[in-house]
Amino acid sequence: MHRLLALPLALGLLLSWPGAVLAGQTAAGWQWRQNGYGGGGRFTAVAFDARDPATVYVGSDVAGFFRSHDAARSFTPLGRDLTGLAVADILSTPDDGLLILTDNGLFASDDQGETQHSVSAELRYADRQPGSRLLLPAPDGGYFVATDDLGLFRVVRDAGTWRVEPLGLVGLKINGLALWEGRLYVATEQGVRRLEKDAFVRVNQGLPGPDARVTDI
Repeated sequence: MHRLLALPLALGLLLSWPGAVLAGQTAAGWQWRQNGYGGGGRFTAVAFDARDPATVYVGSDVAGFFRSHDAARSFTPLGRDLTGLAVADILSTPDDGLLILTDNGLFASDDQGETQHSVSAELRYADRQPGSRLLLPAPDGGYFVATDDLGLFRVVRDAGTWRVEPLGLVGLKINGLALWEGRLYVATEQGVRRLEKDAFVRVNQGLPGPDARVTDI
């Protein structure tokens, strides 16, 4: 598998099975301690609240998602209104609340995850090995949403109603999204695509083969 790194990435949390490991800096240096829920499954996504950095959301592939109000010291299980408990990605937005992409649709929450309502049952990510960033704010408003077989979409909230716009790449499993210099790049099982106005173009020069699998971007 080939990994294309387009942007630097700084992580405060290391996610692993069966629980999350939190790094904390002390006078003696970095120390690790176990945080999060125990049991089976994997953590698949992490997001910090756009309005409150002490609030953290963590997605699971078998148990919905969890929220912490104390900077990941303790977590509360959420997701009672989800119809799919395999969470592929979570995005916290300053204007439209929380977006949760699951194996059974895209959901939104306006109350920090306490309740969730369906945005679209079509926009789902059923593969249990999701990519790294599947929800992304769009430069011209709304949010990009990646799926594992139906392509890429843009959702826009207007007066409380969500509008879904298909953008293309039907049939390609999308593994990651990234914005660079104002343009959208998409990591797929068949190389990288860049959105140019209303069409996607291949940008695979330098990759080992025209259809190299790109797992992150």
